[in-house]
Amino acid sequence: MPAYIKSVTFDSVDALVLARFWAAALGADVAEESTSDKAFVEAAGWGGPNIWFARVPEGNEFCVE
Repeated sequence: MPAYIKSVTFDSVDALVLARFWAAALGADVAEESTSDKAFVEAAGWGGPNIWFARVPEGNEFCVE
């Protein structure tokens, strides 16, 4: 039986910034209720997984400030 990925969740420093980037890259929309704490991008009709972004308290050691 085949397996399908329905959703993927990513940790982030700012969920809304990442959601806007990936929505633009994938031709999708960011859910209206999205905030910098949690954001959602629904797959744009091509059957890909929905994407969730969640703010986490840890810093990002890869960020350059």
